[in-house]
Amino acid sequence: MRRGRLDPNVVSYNAAVSACEKGQQWEMALSLMGQMRRSRVDPDEISNNVAVSAVASGGSAAMVDGSLSSDLAVLLLDVL
Repeated sequence: MRRGRLDPNVVSYNAAVSACEKGQQWEMALSLMGQMRRSRVDPDEISNNVAVSAVASGGSAAMVDGSLSSDLAVLLLDVL
């Protein structure tokens, strides 16, 4: 997400995760959530809600076959 001289913040990450949710790209949404943590940007309630929504709308098949990543486990622990 970092291409220029501007550092991403919680608002820019939330916008990107929201776009992933709308495009049913739940894997990318989870990847962004992991990147957010690695960049030391603390997710807020909006971040968590949008990421959970992305997984709920697009990740149902993965939930059934058990292929969800550790990023989801971390996200769920943060939300709960």
